[in-house]
Amino acid sequence: MNYRAPFLCALAAIGAAGGFMAACSSDPTVTTPDPGVDSGTDTGSVTVDAGKPDSAKPPLPVCTKNGIKGECDVVSQNCPNNGECAVVPADAGPQVTKCQPKGTGSIVEGDLCTKVGNDNPCVAGLECLGSKGNARCSRHCCSDTSQCGTSPDGLIGVCTLNIVDSKTQTPLYEVCLYAKPCQPFGLQACPSGQTCLVQDAVGTAICIDIFNPPGKKDGESCTSANECQDGMMCVGTPGVCTFTCFGKGKSPPFDAGGLGPSSPAGLGGCPPNQVCGVSSIKGLPDWLKTCQ
Repeated sequence: MNYRAPFLCALAAIGAAGGFMAACSSDPTVTTPDPGVDSGTDTGSVTVDAGKPDSAKPPLPVCTKNGIKGECDVVSQNCPNNGECAVVPADAGPQVTKCQPKGTGSIVEGDLCTKVGNDNPCVAGLECLGSKGNARCSRHCCSDTSQCGTSPDGLIGVCTLNIVDSKTQTPLYEVCLYAKPCQPFGLQACPSGQTCLVQDAVGTAICIDIFNPPGKKDGESCTSANECQDGMMCVGTPGVCTFTCFGKGKSPPFDAGGLGPSSPAGLGGCPPNQVCGVSSIKGLPDWLKTCQ
């Protein structure tokens, strides 16, 4: 049995510098779990893979950027005697890392998983993270050093999920994210409880768990890009949930023939009292605008 400290997943809003990191909530219905209680309550179906466990891979270097400290490093998994480095509650103050006996989980990196209580169904060194039906066994990582690889069902992993302390909102560590692709404006929709967020200037878009679904409405304050309802982004400093729209620009990586000013809000157009702005969001495609 692996005991995990309570945590949340955070995602920065789109600020003046553009660009954001994708993330989710380990349990979208819980924002401030009680001390000593794991906020993960995933109940998705379990897929057991007989592939080689992550422990068979070459060790990764220590991540000096990790906010979580203790007797070991969750990225390099550098515990002696074949132990596992896990995040646990400290006697006082924030969570810490501690070496403990390896768990008996068998689900490999990137595969679907179910988390029940404090039991970890993943192979040692991984955590079961995500919402009901979408949780996956994820590796702890360091955004500029580690590789996430590909999940058993072909999803490419990226080191972009930021875990934060549920009380202090202090970043603790990053884990790999394995997300399904989507197309914005409802062209290739995400499952219920998720939002389709464009990730880069090419137009790559993936499904992300909404933090506290169904998410905040247009004009409500936000601090995380996945706090808003599908069809919006958390934009500005301070952040505000804002509809995105399809504007003039280079050709997107999908058929946009039916999109335009007359499209409904969230599906390429804007609310009746708003128009699709002319300026693009730095770091994202020039056809992705915000409603103003």
